Amino acid sequence: MTDAFADLAAFDLDPANGFLPGEDPLPRLPDAFAVWDRVGADLPALLVTSRARAAIETMPVLDPAGLSGRREEERGLLLLVYLASAFVWGGAEPARRVPASIGRPLILLSERMGRVPIIHYGSTLHNWRRVDPAAPVAFDNLDTPVRFLGGADECWFFQIELGVELEGRDAIPAMIAAKRAAAAGDAEALVPLLGRIAAATERMTAMLERTAEWCAPWAFYHRVRPWVASWPAPGLVYEGADDTGPRPYAGGSAAQSALVQAIDVTLGIVHDGHDTSRFLTDMRRYMTPGHRRFLSALGEGASVRDLCARAGGAARDAYDATVDTIDGLRKAHTGIAVRYIINMARDEKAVGTGGTELASFLKATRTETKAARLAGA
Repeated sequence: MTDAFADLAAFDLDPANGFLPGEDPLPRLPDAFAVWDRVGADLPALLVTSRARAAIETMPVLDPAGLSGRREEERGLLLLVYLASAFVWGGAEPARRVPASIGRPLILLSERMGRVPIIHYGSTLHNWRRVDPAAPVAFDNLDTPVRFLGGADECWFFQIELGVELEGRDAIPAMIAAKRAAAAGDAEALVPLLGRIAAATERMTAMLERTAEWCAPWAFYHRVRPWVASWPAPGLVYEGADDTGPRPYAGGSAAQSALVQAIDVTLGIVHDGHDTSRFLTDMRRYMTPGHRRFLSALGEGASVRDLCARAGGAARDAYDATVDTIDGLRKAHTGIAVRYIINMARDEKAVGTGGTELASFLKATRTETKAARLAGA
């Protein structure tokens, strides 16, 4: 039988870094694209002085076909989606278009990479550098070099995203092994594997709860969140693209994390409610093609949940304990959403950066998670 998980690279997975790239992201592009690097590095100053739109609009229209290899493509995409958000939100009123200087290369590059032309979770996974190049890739050795306004709050918020991914990387081989154990009907082998997934999830939760250390709710709501918002309806026109009609896209969202969705799929946690099913499925469009393939592969074959239900005993208990850790992660995320978005919105309707009505969505995901327990919620 062919092992569907034999080639991790086909899923954009790295044995050491998980969903983060195995090689450090490039710090700059080839000289032909130096203007993207230069304007990207100047974004904080350009935004504060209200010069961002003029600087971006007057950039030359470059052909991204000149980018060679995955690392150059990822660096190019990262810069272009940051520049697009800076242009759209960097004025007194949101822009209804993305100028050809970034609109055309962004559409061409995103289509070539199978990605979306707006800032998204998958793009920020490539926004890091090691502070000490000789030290390992670790949370306390990472910086986020491409920035909007900059400052500790913004850097810390995106660094926490990276930290959650790093804390969860040990769950990936455990999920793959759990699917293999389910295929073999080996319930006994599932017990320690589920324990590894649960332990990784608890570390992810602990990392998420560190958000408040350097990112204040006010700063996030007013200085970070606006730059990762959805495009205003009915969408934006990307000038220079072959399709001249407006394109609507969701903004950056934690729901675009393939790691969290992978744990759901492995455990057979089903999100089929009105508030969750369509949105979580749509969020897969914002992942890399490899990460989408990984979720599809995890969803095929024998069910971990069904085997634990049939085996009962230790397997059932380990399964329920793991589901409880996912609920704990979602509980922590809900608490942060309340403090950082819902409370800050006050009289406004609290909508997530992905475009969902936040309170009902988060409540539904927790309800559906608890419903997966074999011994009942």
